[in-house]
Amino acid sequence: MSWAIDAAAVGQSISFARSAVVARDLIEGRLIRSVRATLAADFAYWIVCPHGNAERANVHVFTSWLVAEAGRDVAILAACD
Repeated sequence: MSWAIDAAAVGQSISFARSAVVARDLIEGRLIRSVRATLAADFAYWIVCPHGNAERANVHVFTSWLVAEAGRDVAILAACD
């Protein structure tokens, strides 16, 4: 699907895309939302690791960072509207 997103970015088309896929393009202004409507997805992303590793300090540090980054992007994307 990247070809469709790339074509939209250079003004050759419009495209449907998941916000997670085009978040950076929206944040950087390469793309804009032409329609404000969104569709909820029936699935989610999960942070996973091997059994027994979830309590490791480095896993906690990484997951905390990842969640903070995702939250930051959500806030920035909200400001793009």
